[in-house]
Amino acid sequence: MKHTMMTACFLTGMFMLSPLAVFAQPADTMVPRVPRPFQKMINDLKLTPDQQAKLQAQHKEMREQGKPVFEQMKKIREKVKAELLKDKPSPTALDDYAAQLAGLHKQLIQKRHEHLLQAKKILTPEQFSKLVNHEWKRQGPEGCGPFRGKGKGKHGPETGCMDEM
Repeated sequence: MKHTMMTACFLTGMFMLSPLAVFAQPADTMVPRVPRPFQKMINDLKLTPDQQAKLQAQHKEMREQGKPVFEQMKKIREKVKAELLKDKPSPTALDDYAAQLAGLHKQLIQKRHEHLLQAKKILTPEQFSKLVNHEWKRQGPEGCGPFRGKGKGKHGPETGCMDEM
């Protein structure tokens, strides 16, 4: 009886955990790896090990420089939320927050352009052309940002994001 009960518990546990095993990705492991988008870029652009190292260092530096800007943006968004939750939100205050966010977005875009100009010094003209074409394809009206491709994913409209406006 005990043996049957233990077997039943074991099999139940296995059946409960099997969906997790099916959906586990290699990135879910404890072994540190190169992020998938960067690995895809390495493969697509056929980067040399030297180029890989330089671009990874550059990307890490860019992320570090962007952290304070993102923190500022987060604080402003919290202020916007607090203002909107008031009984009588101030349109003037909301406009001021919008202007602050616009300035921070501008900084991020400028940093992105600097990042691309630095990458241009590392890459061959063909590699850089592929990179730039990939960047713009991803962010154009059809894509509406890095994660919203036309008809891709489970979020957002099936048509381009700009069609909704």
